[in-house]
Amino acid sequence: MWLLLAPAAFASPEVAVVGLHIPGLDAAASREVSVDLAQALSATGNMEGVGPDTISTRLAGREDLVLEAFALSEGRDLLDQGRVLYANADPDAALGMLQGAVEVLEGGASISGDPSELVEAYLTLGLALSGLGETAQAQEALAKAAVLAPRRELDTLTYPPDVIEAFEAAKAAQVEAGTGTLAIRAPKGSKVLVDGLPADAEMVTGLPPGRHYVYVEGTEGARYVEATEVSAGRSTTVNVKLGMSLAEASDDANLHMRQTDSLYRAVGAYAQTPLVFLGGQVGDQVVLALYSSRSGNFSQSLSAPAGEDPVLALQSLVPAMGSYVTGTGDIRPDRVAFDVPALAPNDNALLSEMLLTPSAAAVATTPQETGPSVSKEGPRWGLWAGVGGLALLGAGAGTYALVSSEPQDQGTITLGPIP
Repeated sequence: MWLLLAPAAFASPEVAVVGLHIPGLDAAASREVSVDLAQALSATGNMEGVGPDTISTRLAGREDLVLEAFALSEGRDLLDQGRVLYANADPDAALGMLQGAVEVLEGGASISGDPSELVEAYLTLGLALSGLGETAQAQEALAKAAVLAPRRELDTLTYPPDVIEAFEAAKAAQVEAGTGTLAIRAPKGSKVLVDGLPADAEMVTGLPPGRHYVYVEGTEGARYVEATEVSAGRSTTVNVKLGMSLAEASDDANLHMRQTDSLYRAVGAYAQTPLVFLGGQVGDQVVLALYSSRSGNFSQSLSAPAGEDPVLALQSLVPAMGSYVTGTGDIRPDRVAFDVPALAPNDNALLSEMLLTPSAAAVATTPQETGPSVSKEGPRWGLWAGVGGLALLGAGAGTYALVSSEPQDQGTITLGPIP
C-alpha cells in the first residue's frame, strides 16, 4: 500500500533587522522602528522578521569580529588575489588588485585604526611595481610602508635585494628627516593605539613624518579614529571626541556603497539569519533592500520620496518585499542587484550602538520586539504605523504604489505617491 505523504512544511526564513540609516534618528527610536519593521516583514508571510534585541544577543561576543570584517575583509580579499596573481607571474593583473587593496585598506585603517594589513598591501604593491620596472612608484609605496612600520625587517625569501634596499633607504631617509610628535587629548582612562600599537595617552614621540592612524577607545565602548599627518620636528594635536561612529564622516556616495556592502556582509556572517534587512535615507529618497548571507547577494532596492517623514515612507515599502524571497529563503534570481544602496554607516545609530557598546545595546529601553511605542528622546518621525497600520495608510499619509518596474536594468524599483 502506498501512503500519500503531505509535503514538508518549511519555516519562513529569518531576516535580521538592525536599525535604519537615517540622519538624526537616535538608537532608541531606531530600535522601536526596527521592531515594527520586523513585524511588518513577518506579515508578508514569506519571511520571519527578527528584531534588534534578539540579533544583539546572537552577536554578543562577536562584535569585534563584525567590525574587523567590516573594515578589512574587502581589502584582504583584494590583497590575497593580488598576491596570487603576482605569484603566478602576472604582475600586470596583480597591479590592479594591489592598487585596489591599498585604496580599500587605507579606508579600512581609518575605520579600525589598525594599518597592519595596509602595510602588507604597500609592501606587496612595491614588490609588484619593482618587478614591472616602475622604480619611482615602487619607492613611494615602500616609503609609505616604512612610515607605519619603521622597525619592520623584510625577509630575503619574499623580497629581492633591490626591494629590501629601497625599503631600508626609505627608513634611513626618515631618520635623516627627523621625527614628529602626536599630542593626544583623550578622556582619562581611554585606551590609545597609534598605528595599531599601544601608545601613551598624552604624548607620542619619535613618529616618522607621514600619515598615522590614531585609535582611542573610552571606558564605555565609545571610540574615536583619526588618520592624521605628522611632520618632522613638529607636534600635531589630536582632540579626541569619543562617539559611536563606525567610520569617518564622508559625502562620497561610492564610498558609502562599498561601506554598506562590507557592513552588511559582516553582519550577515554573524547574525545567524539567512537574510538581513537594510534601509535608510539617501538624499531625498528612502531605500530598502535585503542581503542574503547564503548566496552573498543583495536584492534590488525599493525606493520612495522621503518626504517629511522618512520612517513612514520607508515602512510603506515593506509589504512589497514579500515577493523578493524564494521558498528556500534566498533572494529571487530576478531580484538580485549588482549594486547596493549608498547608506552612510554612521547614520545607523542603533547598529553603531550594538557593535560598539554591546552591553548597552542588549538592554532595551523600550518594549522588546512586542510592538511600537513613542520615544521620548531625539527627533519625532511622525506617527509610526505598526503592522496593521501599514495597510491603513491613506494616500495623504504617504501610501505608495509601483510606478516603475525595470529592475533588471536599474537595480532599483522606485515607488511614488498614488494619484
